Amino acid sequence: MKSYIYQVLGNDQYKVIRVDNTKPHGKRLKEYHVDLKNADWMCDCESFYFHEKPCKHIKFIVSQLAAKGGILHFEQEGDYDKVMR
Repeated sequence: MKSYIYQVLGNDQYKVIRVDNTKPHGKRLKEYHVDLKNADWMCDCESFYFHEKPCKHIKFIVSQLAAKGGILHFEQEGDYDKVMR
């Protein structure tokens, strides 16, 4: 089973840690760096690199921050809905 946790690294920068209990001990953890500065959201995962659209790690951070009282300020109304699709 996969689960995700995150750590705040700095201003709009996060580390997403994937924990996968189905993998062997040495491969259970994988870390991704997510940067949400301005409108240029980025993640260092392969999915973001190849598709150039919000990946599950970005969506995870956005959902966690939105659940904590709307910490994120979106440039335009509806940006949250576009990301979460």
